[in-house]
Amino acid sequence: MGIRASCARMDVQFRWVHADEHALHLALVFVDPLHPHTTNRHSVQPSNNPWNKPGETRVNPSIGQFGEDTMSFNVLIVEDQPLVALNLQDTIEELGHRPVGIASNMYQALMLATDADMALVDVNLEDGPTGPIVGRTLVEADVTVLFMTSDPGALRGGVPGALGVIQKPILNLELVEAIQYVADRRAGRTDIPPPKSLVEFDAV
Repeated sequence: MGIRASCARMDVQFRWVHADEHALHLALVFVDPLHPHTTNRHSVQPSNNPWNKPGETRVNPSIGQFGEDTMSFNVLIVEDQPLVALNLQDTIEELGHRPVGIASNMYQALMLATDADMALVDVNLEDGPTGPIVGRTLVEADVTVLFMTSDPGALRGGVPGALGVIQKPILNLELVEAIQYVADRRAGRTDIPPPKSLVEFDAV
């Protein structure tokens, strides 16, 4: 089922792509009439993000501006709050990446490190403020690290090799931008500026 609306130079189609127990999921498909086989698709769905405002929607930009697929990476989540960790996992999947696991303490994080390309790391975990140790170890293992914490002051001075820190709570758009930035840096795109919500360690 779908709804189509035509603009001067673009054909816009709204398609229901699937439904689950939470909501119907809507895809916006932009069709260029001069190149009908080239489309740009974004999916929009209600979000259960515990940081979001009621009614806030989520846009999935895992397909690029011109319809090209972005690079996909294995992402480790180091977070001891289950709801936050599950929301990170959902967002990572929506962006086309692969969560390799959720670690709530240093031991679990180091056990999962060998499978990770990228990591989102909290500072205070089940076993205490071990996030910086985890981050340093992951950097040494060639994992691209971004810290996400409610206490960025605990990282004053930074962690060598890590990208920086973003302060929780995080708005959904800020979270998407941060993950995309980490993926871009992992892909070797060093010319892309960080999102406004992200503080690079050389600026801490």
